[in-house]
Amino acid sequence: MAPDRLLRYLQIKVRHLIQDHDWDSRLGAGPMETVARAVMKPVAQQETRGAWYREWLLTAVDGTTFTVPDTDDNEREFGRPGSGRGEGRTAYPQIQAACLVEVGTHAVFDARMDAYAAGEAMLIEEMFPSLRPGMLVLADRHVYSFRRWLAAAATGADLAWSVGEPGAAARATPGRRVFHR
Repeated sequence: MAPDRLLRYLQIKVRHLIQDHDWDSRLGAGPMETVARAVMKPVAQQETRGAWYREWLLTAVDGTTFTVPDTDDNEREFGRPGSGRGEGRTAYPQIQAACLVEVGTHAVFDARMDAYAAGEAMLIEEMFPSLRPGMLVLADRHVYSFRRWLAAAATGADLAWSVGEPGAAARATPGRRVFHR
């Protein structure tokens, strides 16, 4: 799962900094994920400016990549994208990440990280259990698929996703509120 990849990166970094080769066997991914899930929650209040549109808490899902130090451990764990130049690979390994964010506060209340080759949409889908009724979830066109739309809609959250063509989501989801560009 994604948090253990992040933990692995942190373990490698700490190991290099303090030269303690037994650190990772003493902690593991479980406690770190438990702490993160306990503190990563929506924080907007009803009076928080910019956090609400009508009755909806504005949220968004999106993905990104993070560049990590160029070490053999990081390359093995996370991989690196290809390149059309030189050796055919980029200079640094990268992590694929996806975040679920409150728009008004910029608070991240769920996140997933994995190897560079992991799909952004797959990581976003893993965060659907954090969606709730009363949220309006914004997403770009790379997230949309009929199956993914139905899974997100089943949480009770309302969706405002960009889709490949205007009206595609309306045809796919009769009876639901649909927003599109």
